[in-house]
Amino acid sequence: MNEANRDNQGEEWIASYKQIASLLPGLLSTLLGKQIDADSQIEIEKSGADLAKMALEVFPKLPALKGMEKGAVRTQALLGIIDSSLRPYLKNIPNDKSVLDFIIDFLDPRKPLPKGSYLLGTSYQEYLELVTRLAKETVSKLQFQEYDTYLTSYFSSSEDMMASGQGLMTRFPKMHKDFSEERLYTKEEAEKDIEYYDDLAGQYEKCVALAVGLMKLLEGKKVDYPSMRKRQLAANLKSVSKREYRLLATLDKNIRNAVAHKQVILHPDKGSVTFYDAVSGFSGEYSYEDVRKKAKELAASVIALYDVPSLIHVEFFISLRDSATGEVKP
Repeated sequence: MNEANRDNQGEEWIASYKQIASLLPGLLSTLLGKQIDADSQIEIEKSGADLAKMALEVFPKLPALKGMEKGAVRTQALLGIIDSSLRPYLKNIPNDKSVLDFIIDFLDPRKPLPKGSYLLGTSYQEYLELVTRLAKETVSKLQFQEYDTYLTSYFSSSEDMMASGQGLMTRFPKMHKDFSEERLYTKEEAEKDIEYYDDLAGQYEKCVALAVGLMKLLEGKKVDYPSMRKRQLAANLKSVSKREYRLLATLDKNIRNAVAHKQVILHPDKGSVTFYDAVSGFSGEYSYEDVRKKAKELAASVIALYDVPSLIHVEFFISLRDSATGEVKP
């Protein structure tokens, strides 16, 4: 490699290190569960950028890295940046555990469900497998800049982010508790389940827009999250239904429209609910039990879809770790 090409490659490596370094403050905020102060943010970004320059000189000369492919050397440098930049702020990581492994364990939502969880009676695991596949394809088939820019457009949509966060922190815990308990099928409980369905429908609309955007990026289309949110819900549902992710199309738009327009009639004598959608002319009657089942399934898909950004970050860090060690996992 001539001197000019070596310099160009060096500049590219530094740029990619800086890109990773810019992610570190936000990642640290997630790990700590709070926003870090501005001084710490600047310090982390600067240390990451400085380490990037040092890595070009230091890492290739380390005895342990002799004979490694240049890509693996570069990845080891990235891992060094992550470890050196974040470890001082994360006091509970054992010395024999890398910061990267800690991050992966912390962010990965694929943990065993607790005994008695209502999600065990839904298709949650199937939904989780599908969004995991979407995250893996995103990381393996798209350039980092492509999906990072797209996710940034999602995180920048503060209204949606705040609404989703508030839903998870306030409404969801009570809903999880109610869904996990043995409740009677009464008019009052059915009204509660219908209200949960309405809340979940709003959350689903945001989450499915995010997922469909990633599917379109994988097809080579240029999209951002705001443009996906502007699409009609029916269009996003249709996009999901036409792909291998069709199982994620859990929202019944007729019931959603009926609830939104208060075209719902409860029949206490029969223990059922009639939903009427004036737009489509749909009219359907479901038992109280079926309404609750539909709400639980919708909740299960929303929880899985909500984890798409975390899964993408996890798969990205797993790919970093594996490429540094030379492992290739399916």
